[in-house]
Order: sequence, then C-alpha cells, then structure tokens
Amino acid sequence: MDKSLIPQYLANVLAIARADNVISDSELAAVEEVCSEVGGKKTDMKKAGRLVEADDFAPKPIGRFSDKVRNAEDMIYVALTDGDLGQDEIGNIIPFLEQVGLHQEVVDAMVKEGQTRVNAKKTTTTCPSCGAMAVGGAKFCPECGTQIAVTASSEQSVRVEFDYPSEGISIEFAES
Repeated sequence: MDKSLIPQYLANVLAIARADNVISDSELAAVEEVCSEVGGKKTDMKKAGRLVEADDFAPKPIGRFSDKVRNAEDMIYVALTDGDLGQDEIGNIIPFLEQVGLHQEVVDAMVKEGQTRVNAKKTTTTCPSCGAMAVGGAKFCPECGTQIAVTASSEQSVRVEFDYPSEGISIEFAES
C-alpha cells in the first residue's frame, strides 16, 4: 500500500470505532493493532483522527482492490471487538462495502473471520515459570519474559543424521 494512503485507511477504521461516539479500550487496541499491521506511525494516526473529526467524513475505499478488501476486513474486526456490530457501525460499513463491490457471501465470511480474530485475542495462556496470564498468542510472558509459546520454526525443525563413509569420497553441502 502506498504510504500516503495509510492515514485515510486508518481514518476508515477509526470512523467505525467512533461510530457510536465511544471508543472502548478493546476498539482502541484493535485500531492500534491495525495501524501497526499496515506500517502506520503515530503521525498517521493523528492525521486519521483529524480526518474523522471533519463533519463530512465518511469511510471511502482507497488504493488497490486488495487494499480495499483488507480495509473492509479491518473495519469489521474493529467493529466486532466490543462485542457486536452496532447499528451505527453497520451504517458506516455498508456503504463502504457497496462501493468496493463485495457480495453478501464475502461479507459474511469477513464477519466470521473477524469474530475468529477477536476470539483469538481473548484466549489466555499461563506462564510455565511464574504463573502469570498472557493474553492472545503471546510468545513471551509479560511478567518474567519466559518463552511461553513454541515458535513454528522450532516445532518444525528436522534433525538429520547420516554416517560418513569409512572409505572413498564424502561431499558435504551447507544447509539448504
């Protein structure tokens, strides 16, 4: 995505969080998560806030089609973080979805994936070292820093053993 489009992208998401005139802690955390995922900075968030504060602001699709779809997914995700899709949020999302040209089946899938994303953030893990609770897919304990989740690369590591021949030539290659 073009960096100059990030404030508008974030403004679309922020508008959904502000649709009911209250931004919950979970919505704020979700907006900040989206900002981080798209490579946004604090200045982009400030610009997005100024855009949303304009009286005539309405979410509008920007960028490539894939950017528009991702923006719609993020808007739905943020709307779901406080428990449900409110009428004010739906009222802002539907015109956006119509402008992008997404069909109901796709929107239903986005809502389902958004709910899965929200539920993943609600899961907790107990630290094996100190017993503290870590939220979401945390890899390290927020209290003591102990690794609490095994990374995919360590789960999938493969040990390869072989015997060197006692006679003849042996060719050894670097890891690939």
